[in-house]
Amino acid sequence: MDNKKKAAHLVMEFLPIVGQDPYTGIKTAKECAIAAVKIAQQEVEALKCNQVLGEASSYSQIIKDIESF
Repeated sequence: MDNKKKAAHLVMEFLPIVGQDPYTGIKTAKECAIAAVKIAQQEVEALKCNQVLGEASSYSQIIKDIESF
């Protein structure tokens, strides 16, 4: 799955939780998705297992893709 699909998937996972209000729902879902990516990135760095879970550079790209929605 490419980074844009990962970003969209993360936002869509949080959207039902935060609500689908056209003004705040998508914004809040994006914020939650970005927080989830940052937490995953920190855990990968703490475990030093980039070869298994992905490179840190892809996490920053996923965050950029989420912000572009």
